[in-house]
Amino acid sequence: MKKLAFLFATVLLFAISTKTFAQGTGVAPSIGSTHQYYVNGTFGAPTAVGETSTYTWWISTTPADLSTRTTLTADFTVTANGADYDTPTLGTDGGSGIEIKWNPTASLSNHYYLVVQEEGVAPLCTNIKAVAILPTNNFKLLFEAIASDGTTLTDDPTRCPAPIALSASGATIAYNYGTDNFMFKLTAQNLYSSWSFIGTIAKTLSSPGFTVEYKIGEAGTFGTWTGEPNLTVPANTAGTEVVYFRVNVNNGTSAGTHEENTAAKTITLTLSGVEDEGGNDVTEITNNNGDVITTSPVQTQHIQARPATTTIGFN
Repeated sequence: MKKLAFLFATVLLFAISTKTFAQGTGVAPSIGSTHQYYVNGTFGAPTAVGETSTYTWWISTTPADLSTRTTLTADFTVTANGADYDTPTLGTDGGSGIEIKWNPTASLSNHYYLVVQEEGVAPLCTNIKAVAILPTNNFKLLFEAIASDGTTLTDDPTRCPAPIALSASGATIAYNYGTDNFMFKLTAQNLYSSWSFIGTIAKTLSSPGFTVEYKIGEAGTFGTWTGEPNLTVPANTAGTEVVYFRVNVNNGTSAGTHEENTAAKTITLTLSGVEDEGGNDVTEITNNNGDVITTSPVQTQHIQARPATTTIGFN
């Protein structure tokens, strides 16, 4: 394309301003976030000096010549104003501003240059401005062990097994060693796209009943649970999303077993493959104590053994 020249103009000189619509800044947007860019006023409401001008917005990835346009790609999406990308638009039609979503496929190492050219009224002189934008990966994850009521526990917590229920039929004593839920919580932060992970549960329990369920979000007390082994978590415009793991343990009714007269037991959840929809890895995983566990994201809940009580003796 023909190289654009800088011309002296009768229009007011301007600089590109940005407004944060989501996390990050306009020049360092979190991947998946949306930001507004504008000149000659505020987004969607230009000052009178710019209302009669025509604006053309484009993105260049050619530092040596920013007049080289980048066609619309999966890296970014024009979501409001300037919908006619690389097409002159009157200021009265919102042309002095553009809203861009920086998709998870956007480069995290190369700048995108957002350029706007303003063409004034007769004699139709032009002015041009540019700003460098480098999308950033701010995806962090909080990995917690929580109690069955949803309250946060200390890291790698220890607790007793479920209470034992007793009943009798004549001289026969029936033992029920109880059920319990062991829960874990993932909280994604600074993320505006879908994301996925692999969660692996390991146990040393002797309990016969053992099921694992998952739930996305905070709706209700804990919402709807599902038994899917691995999850893709949908995008959230708030930049956060929560996933719960619930491990249900049914200790059964066989006397003398299931954490009675045995060593302490464990339930361990290990995470792997935590990434956004663009394949960008999570940048940091922390635990309940604020420790960084990105290289080894593991939470273990410990179940103490019951006392080794003998059967009741008598004389």
